[in-house]
Amino acid sequence: MVDYHPMNLLAHPHRRYNPLTAEWILVSPQRTQRPWQGQVENRPTEARPAYDPTCYLCPGNERAGGRHNPQYDGTFVFENDFAALLPTLPPLSLTGARLGVEFLPPRRSPRALSRLSRSFLLG
Repeated sequence: MVDYHPMNLLAHPHRRYNPLTAEWILVSPQRTQRPWQGQVENRPTEARPAYDPTCYLCPGNERAGGRHNPQYDGTFVFENDFAALLPTLPPLSLTGARLGVEFLPPRRSPRALSRLSRSFLLG
């Protein structure tokens, strides 16, 4: 009799089907358990400034999208200027979403509001 142990997809190699490319891909999560022998960096010893006038996340500075951050002195949450998903989208059309030679039948539009937070502590 053979002992049956179910496969753990977080620990054992397996194949997954990618419907966008119609290919099977190999997933090998057990490789993350190997010991690290790469380069290890030391922490910088120099003191970092409390405020950087070129940092687009610092209080009062201009962000990449052109807006200015308020003069916050704690944690500030703001919308991501270059989010992967957008809060509003135009209607989907099967004729406008072509991948390669086959059409991708969309079921729903991915919409989200992407926010970032930044803590600024005076020190």
